[in-house]
Amino acid sequence: MPFCREVYFFVEGDADKRFFERIIKKLILKHQKYEIVHIHQWRQKKEELVNNLIKKFLEKGCRVVFVRDYDKYAQNEEQLNNHISRLKEETMQKYKIKSKDDIFIAIQEIESWYLAGAKKNFLKRHNITSIESTININEKKFYKLKPKGMTKSEFLIEMTENYDIKMAKKKNSSFELFLEGIGL
Repeated sequence: MPFCREVYFFVEGDADKRFFERIIKKLILKHQKYEIVHIHQWRQKKEELVNNLIKKFLEKGCRVVFVRDYDKYAQNEEQLNNHISRLKEETMQKYKIKSKDDIFIAIQEIESWYLAGAKKNFLKRHNITSIESTININEKKFYKLKPKGMTKSEFLIEMTENYDIKMAKKKNSSFELFLEGIGL
């Protein structure tokens, strides 16, 4: 199999794509982990198209990484781990991903990864209380923090401009696992 210096990320929606373009892609290129980083949204595409793309990229010898939101509530860690395992199995079967190691779950949703890395000066400027863990932050809770008069896009962009990777890893274990899983 040929060696490919490209990585293909399959993410859910617009917020996910923006996060990967503004945070993850820059981090990967900075560390020279891959030469080219591609980001595709899978949620809006037909399953057959996504499968064909994944097959094509794998045949080139490239790494394909699939990221999806958790979107559930777990009573305890055992239930959480069971849900995550089922999501990974479902994703492997549906999208022909070869390894569970290439499937990552953003807990609860990608917005929790945004908030995890928001610098203190950003939080203070927008009257947002800092929290120790963002693992329970979903999209609804996240956007309640958005200042009035600011669009969702503006909020996300400003947050990525005020982002601390080390802090994000401490505040969201799923983000930390993701970075470790892609070798960062």
